[in-house]
Amino acid sequence: MHKLRLSICLLAALSLSLWAWAPTANAENVSGPTNLILCNKVAVQEVGFTTSTAIVPAVAGQTIFLCGWNVTNTGANGTIAFTTGTQTTNPCDTGTKKLSPTFNVSSNSPNQDHSQYASNSSNLSQALCATSSAATMSVLIWYAQF
Repeated sequence: MHKLRLSICLLAALSLSLWAWAPTANAENVSGPTNLILCNKVAVQEVGFTTSTAIVPAVAGQTIFLCGWNVTNTGANGTIAFTTGTQTTNPCDTGTKKLSPTFNVSSNSPNQDHSQYASNSSNLSQALCATSSAATMSVLIWYAQF
């Protein structure tokens, strides 16, 4: 009988200690949301822009989630950068947020970064823009917006 009581006490103590170590619902979201965002849209900007150009327009109350890009250049050299923002005078000139560094793109060196899941996002109600130094750039963007 003594061994049975001892076994029950040990089992209870073990159960309580395991329960205390169990993760809580809040611990799951310590480093961010648990749901990945899949990009289900594509935007294209053909050749011919050298200023900040809205590639994906802003929608009130929505965020743009960026999964990737493919930039080609038919000219010798140029640079491109992706930002988000709202428009006061030019696209993305207010509340600007950088989504990428400035990339060099030449005719024999396109720039591409693409993932199935979003890796960066705009602020709420902002457009996604590209700023190019050469009018020979073409841009393809993979994104989600909601």
